[in-house]
Amino acid sequence: MSQNQFQPIGYGDFSEAKSLTRAYLILATGDRDYKGHRKKAMHEVETAAKLLGMDVRSDAVGHKPQALSDDRLREARGLLEKVLGASEVQAQKRISKHVTAAINQINDALTVH
Repeated sequence: MSQNQFQPIGYGDFSEAKSLTRAYLILATGDRDYKGHRKKAMHEVETAAKLLGMDVRSDAVGHKPQALSDDRLREARGLLEKVLGASEVQAQKRISKHVTAAINQINDALTVH
């Protein structure tokens, strides 16, 4: 298997998979770039989803006022924190790594003004 291919990892809880998908959609519909942090967070969520055999990509584009965009990022962070907790309980270190990186990117994005 090449480095670009992922071997899907089983995931037992559908609600966490839905949270991952929802977090990606929220990030994808954000209106600001946040100095690249939003896009980096999307990439990390997409990578975690691929490890689970999921495709979360979306071509949705949003146009939101700054305050609403920030609130949406916080919502995505909350969803990812839920996924992170579940992946750590299930000892899914590869997924936890990418979800944690996405959370960190969102935190960095929220410091951009």
